[in-house]
Amino acid sequence: MKTADIPALVKRIYEIDTVTGVKFTIPNYYELHRIREMCEGINIINGPDETLTCGLLMGADAGIGTTYNVMPVWFTELYSTFKAGNIAGATQVQFKINRVIEAIIRNGTIRATKEALNLMGFDCGNAAFPTKKMPDAQLAAFKTELESYGVCFEI
Repeated sequence: MKTADIPALVKRIYEIDTVTGVKFTIPNYYELHRIREMCEGINIINGPDETLTCGLLMGADAGIGTTYNVMPVWFTELYSTFKAGNIAGATQVQFKINRVIEAIIRNGTIRATKEALNLMGFDCGNAAFPTKKMPDAQLAAFKTELESYGVCFEI
């Protein structure tokens, strides 16, 4: 079975006059770099939140993702630290972010993200059916865990 040549496909799409970029959510940074080399001037947005540093290192211009909403200051810090040339510092921020991402994933990404944002004072409602609201005890434990990693719920 032949696999898709994603960089070649993106190159073809990028030839359309109104296309200026791509969100690359595949954690294959070799292919991301190939796109960077094949498509001069393309805007590449890294998708996987947990590997923003990898994406930037391989040629992404920026990143976007679900958990950015919970930790905007940390993602901004990661980006500016990386852009300042401090790869080790950016990596350390990524590791800090990833602890929170692990807790979010473990509690159901969409549900946990909405719960975290609700705790921050942003009324995001609940995740859509069939996802259930977090039970109170689980929500309390989730909040405590995120606070232990440095997430602030005061805005």
